[in-house]
Amino acid sequence: MFHLQMPVIAALATMAGYGVLLILALRRRPHRSQTERLVLFYLGLSAFWTLALAIQVWQGLQPWFVAPWSWVAWLGPVALSVLLAILALEAFIYPGGRWVGALGAGCLLVLLILARRLGDVNAQEIIVLRVGAWTGFTGGALAVVLLNYVRLTRPLYRNRTLYWLIALSLVALGEALIPAAGLVLPLRQLGLPIRLIGVGLLTYAVFRYNLPDVKRLVRQAVATSVVGVIAFALYLVAMQISLTIYQMLAWTPLPFAQRQFLGALAAIFVAFLLMVVHTPLNRIVRAGLGRLLIGEGYNPAQAVRTYSQRVSNIVHLERLAETAVKTISEVLGVRRGALLLVNERDSGGAEVRVVPGMGEMEIREAHFSPHSPVLESLKAGQPVTQYDIDMHPRFRGVKPSERKWQWDLDMEVWVPIHARRTLIGILALGAKGSGEPYTGQDLELLVAMAGQTAVALENARLFEDLQQKHKEISQLNEDLRRAYQRLQKLDKAKSDFINIASHELRTPLTQVRGYADILADMVQTGDVNQAYLLKTTGGIRKATDRLERIISAMLDASEISAEALRLVRTEVRLSTVVKMAADRWKEALELRQQHLAIVGLDELPPIQADQQRLVQAFSHLINNAIKYTPDGGRIEVQGRLVDEDEGIVHIIVADTGIGIAPEEQESIFEPFYRVGSADLHSTGTVKFKGAGPGLGLPIAKGVIEAHGGTIWVESEGYDEVRCPGSSFHILLPLRGEPISQQSLDRLTKTRPMGGLSESFPSQGAVRHPSVAVR
Repeated sequence: MFHLQMPVIAALATMAGYGVLLILALRRRPHRSQTERLVLFYLGLSAFWTLALAIQVWQGLQPWFVAPWSWVAWLGPVALSVLLAILALEAFIYPGGRWVGALGAGCLLVLLILARRLGDVNAQEIIVLRVGAWTGFTGGALAVVLLNYVRLTRPLYRNRTLYWLIALSLVALGEALIPAAGLVLPLRQLGLPIRLIGVGLLTYAVFRYNLPDVKRLVRQAVATSVVGVIAFALYLVAMQISLTIYQMLAWTPLPFAQRQFLGALAAIFVAFLLMVVHTPLNRIVRAGLGRLLIGEGYNPAQAVRTYSQRVSNIVHLERLAETAVKTISEVLGVRRGALLLVNERDSGGAEVRVVPGMGEMEIREAHFSPHSPVLESLKAGQPVTQYDIDMHPRFRGVKPSERKWQWDLDMEVWVPIHARRTLIGILALGAKGSGEPYTGQDLELLVAMAGQTAVALENARLFEDLQQKHKEISQLNEDLRRAYQRLQKLDKAKSDFINIASHELRTPLTQVRGYADILADMVQTGDVNQAYLLKTTGGIRKATDRLERIISAMLDASEISAEALRLVRTEVRLSTVVKMAADRWKEALELRQQHLAIVGLDELPPIQADQQRLVQAFSHLINNAIKYTPDGGRIEVQGRLVDEDEGIVHIIVADTGIGIAPEEQESIFEPFYRVGSADLHSTGTVKFKGAGPGLGLPIAKGVIEAHGGTIWVESEGYDEVRCPGSSFHILLPLRGEPISQQSLDRLTKTRPMGGLSESFPSQGAVRHPSVAVR
């Protein structure tokens, strides 16, 4: 016969409870997360284990039938603790769930092997291992939840974690009270319902989105208890007063009927006083407890009125954000907040600009993705909490990038600001300083404040647009002024070029014509002197060479302007390039008693470049240094590798010349531009302050940029007395690929090298008019 004992009935009833929870959970949501699927499996395993416990202690069953169920009952707590640890890790997004599962499977396997080998599940070694495994996994799950509770600062998340903490504590307590061998003692029988309550609370916390605030429930319970105690005390006092009055009337000589009437009248009077006192006293006590447990409340109408008065006349966005958040902070005690400006895009989504109001914020610009559930809710005029975005099913379509910037802003609630049915902004507010969540009354207040913000925000954005337009117009005027000045300079440069070019071209042509006339006279007179003939032809060659150089420079400049400069790249060494360029001016250096030093170029790696064009560029730079450096001055070419990863070398051509004015340091690279007046033009290519057609530096710049590099000049200014000198900086890529803009910005801002090296001879040193290589 099968006898249903009380422990069996309790176990079966508990199993039925797990079954009900499983059915309710299955009907709750059609689309389940990984955490929800784990909870469903946990419920099923709990029901199966509870059934095993019932069969284990069910008297009258055959031993062969009970034996396998005893194994399930014996291993169930360890398996459930492993699943609970995995569930905690998954729910709070911690890694390691697979490793915990593998470790749990290993523990179960070891327990089975030991039990088979020892033949007794109650052996001391097995009990220690079994209890240790259960304690480790259950304690680990509790530690994960407790760590998350301590780490989180947002109240709604802490509230959900508190549900988990309570649920896991009840589950652990219930499992600790359930014996492995049977349900005998009443204390042990309490474990089943305690565990069922804990699992039910855990299921509720996972499948329920909007959880009641535990702290608020506790406060309400405390308030109700205090009010109940006070009400009970009042009733006792009223009863005592009524009893005292009745006893006093009993000692009077009045007739019995009158005593009864007066006693009833006194009781009615006491009841009336109790009715009058109870309601206001109840209200006072609840308000006092509310202030004691929560803090001072607020008057919504007064708060909205104050907010409207403060923001109505503000036209600066930054001040509007600060004032709005500060006023809300005075009412709700928020610790951070911002005003978000929303601009919807034609392609969908919206651009967001963050204007900080309180607290530090790194994000300044963000965006809502197209078809964003958050954006759609805000457009509909619904405030959205960060808890909604992270937990509510309708926000599961939010893209990870959007979730990230919203989470990084560390805001708790997002309140839309509409103007003419268009979303123009968002009030984003962080958590309250009290740690309390936003209530429905708080959200209604914020919606009303957002409505008051709409007009002020429109005015502020209009004012900002006007300011931006004013800045753009001012910048445009400044650009026009600079362009006009630049055109004036270019026009003057072209006029000077015409004068100089005509002079440069006429001089060799006049020489050729003069020598031709001399030769014609010599032929007519028959007086042909061999030595004089050689001198005449030499003069003609010299004039034609000069004419060829001028025409070649003009052709090179035109190719550079048309970006048609052709390069024949080979592997060359910069030391060779600079030496070849310097050799062209050796006689000029000796003539001007100037010293040229080449420093550090031999250590540089080879470069992929057009050797002839680079020699041309450095030749122009050295020629420029010779012309604008007084006799006896110094010129130095130095270089080093400044970026090994990208392969960038930095070359400097520095001199002790008269310098360049700051306002002319960009213009000197323009074609036909020359420093000084064209009236002072000198035809000498190496004379002090001598000037050609104004094409040398533009050609050097064009060649260097064609190699993917850049060039700029640094000088303290123009001073023929002090001679501050000039330094031409060149950055060149080793591998022929253009230097990235990031590297250009970094290297041109940091100025990796200076001007003349410290080891260069000082002004008082003996100078040798030669080329020195170090």
